[in-house]
Amino acid sequence: MNDNWFCLLLASWRNLFRTGRVLPPLSWELFLYVDYSLPLEPLRNKLTELLQAHPKWDRRVANIQVTDTKQNYKELRVLLSSMNSSVSWDLRVDIREKLIDYIN
Repeated sequence: MNDNWFCLLLASWRNLFRTGRVLPPLSWELFLYVDYSLPLEPLRNKLTELLQAHPKWDRRVANIQVTDTKQNYKELRVLLSSMNSSVSWDLRVDIREKLIDYIN
């Protein structure tokens, strides 16, 4: 690799850091296993409400999908986004706890 290529690459990284566009938002998932009688639309509404009040959510991704079904329960995948992995754990734990409280 010649020096010009290296300088161009370094300048590109500096521009990314300066503009704050270093990393794209990251999507994280958590799973809930719930009874078939639980309606999804109120749970989706609650997720939106919880995330809008949460400072660690980056306001990009929020979704609940049924990803599997078993004889006695359905598996829900809750998809969230945050800007980095250091805050994602706290976000997932907080949202999981609050959704469980809401379900119960």
